[in-house]
Amino acid sequence: MKRNGLKRGMAIVVMLMLIAGIFMSCGNSSESASAADTEVAGFTAKSTPAFVGDEGETYYLITFLSGYPYWASYYEGFKDAARQLGVNTKYQGAMTADINEQISVFEQVISLKPAGIMINPTNGEPLVETALRANENNIPLVVGENDIPGARLAAVINHNDLISTKKAADYIGKMLNGKGQVALFENVGQRNHETRIAAFTENLNRDWPGVEIVAKADTKHDEMKGAEAAKNIMLAHPDVDYIFSITPAAAMGAATAVEEVGSDVKILSFDVNQNVLEYMKNGSIAAAVMPDAYNFGYLGMLALYLQNHELLDPMNDYSVNPDKDAFDYPIIYASSTVVTEENAQFYDTEKYLEGRGSKGYDEGALKMTKETLPGYWER
Repeated sequence: MKRNGLKRGMAIVVMLMLIAGIFMSCGNSSESASAADTEVAGFTAKSTPAFVGDEGETYYLITFLSGYPYWASYYEGFKDAARQLGVNTKYQGAMTADINEQISVFEQVISLKPAGIMINPTNGEPLVETALRANENNIPLVVGENDIPGARLAAVINHNDLISTKKAADYIGKMLNGKGQVALFENVGQRNHETRIAAFTENLNRDWPGVEIVAKADTKHDEMKGAEAAKNIMLAHPDVDYIFSITPAAAMGAATAVEEVGSDVKILSFDVNQNVLEYMKNGSIAAAVMPDAYNFGYLGMLALYLQNHELLDPMNDYSVNPDKDAFDYPIIYASSTVVTEENAQFYDTEKYLEGRGSKGYDEGALKMTKETLPGYWER
């Protein structure tokens, strides 16, 4: 009995050893397969998910008016997408709206050979030559708002100006019960602002024929010009009810002028910043239309990554057509919201960045380490 038990025990041991050998063999085969899978297909290693990039990849966001409040959530969206993809970002801006300075910054970034560039210029046409240089260097490009004609772009992210300015026109029309006078503050020379004013005018004339545009002023991004223009308009048109400003700086100037003369003219701005929110609290600015800048940055970063990693294989001639990319979206529209005192708390940039643990423009995507951020993960 003992001998039979010993035989059974030895048989079990041998069987376990054989099973272990099989598993070890399988393990070695897996390791060999894993090693083979590290060979690169495009830019993506087979052993790594397509949506996990390399820490060494750096994507740039370039804007004019560096540090302008509008870009804050724009860059947060850009960083969020990059962080979720495991790649890095940098922000670079021209200090002014001067187109030559924007071209210079664009050229400097191209010389760094980044993984991709998203640029939001005041006017795309003067940037064509520089953009073509980026194309020659196979640097993916995405443009915000002002298209660069003739350049190969993964995407153009923009506002639907007819929709966003309809919100502004409807707000004024409803507040005036369909009858009144409006003055417009423009920014001549900045292409998207010119388009926006034209769209607002079209919406107002079509939907609110009883609301008349009585004056226009080219106030640009200038608070002093806004104040001066508002005083002149109120003097020339004492019955004016609203001033619609295409820039928040000029809107703030108008609000100051209205307070000084004791007028009841209402101000509607396009874009929101901290000062505009303060003016809303005391009633000097009635409302503002705020584009969803975060989604500009987020969608732009995704487009750059998809093109850089060659992740799409559409049913078209992109593989033999040098003028066409697999990722080719002519335009993507972001949304907008009418901001008033009631919902202004959600548009406070300082509180927004603080809640995200963000250092804003001063950090890249991979420096964002707050675990409550959407899609947070660690390598």
